[in-house]
Amino acid sequence: MAAGGAAGRIFLIAVDDSEGSRHALQYACEKVVEDNDRVTIVHVRPKIEEVDFYAAQTYKQEFEEQYLRDSHKLLDKYQKLASTYKPSFKSEWVTKSACGDAREKVLETAHEVDPDVIVMGSHGHGAITRVLLGSVSDHVAHAANCAVLIVPTPHQSVPSTVASAIPGMDALSKIVNSAH
Repeated sequence: MAAGGAAGRIFLIAVDDSEGSRHALQYACEKVVEDNDRVTIVHVRPKIEEVDFYAAQTYKQEFEEQYLRDSHKLLDKYQKLASTYKPSFKSEWVTKSACGDAREKVLETAHEVDPDVIVMGSHGHGAITRVLLGSVSDHVAHAANCAVLIVPTPHQSVPSTVASAIPGMDALSKIVNSAH
């Protein structure tokens, strides 16, 4: 894990094109990231599966190029949003576009960047959806070698029964829930 101090901390903010990601970025800018911190924003675009015939290969390449352009536009949008959330920011911002399984690519990027904290939004899917589809944030939280801050979307809150059952969670849930 990276060492904090005078040089600042290192953050990795994983984003997609969702309200949860926008809110996580806003939360990080307004409440967590400080001057002299280094921030990498990563977006993982889906990988298009291999195809066998020539015509499909042509379309595959066009789709991949379009996904890459869209990914860079999204990263530009998030970088501009960050400057509106904290206009006097004096931090180093880097963007990265990756291709593949979001769970693994976020962890690979974390290995490269060596962040103190990974910040992610939550889509707010229920337990059944998470079991069927998997949750990127759950996977990263369990597999990362650093702290992971999962920011709930404004309509989500930390259930009080969960908050009171985990030592220290009550205070944290009040902070997170008051953010929206």
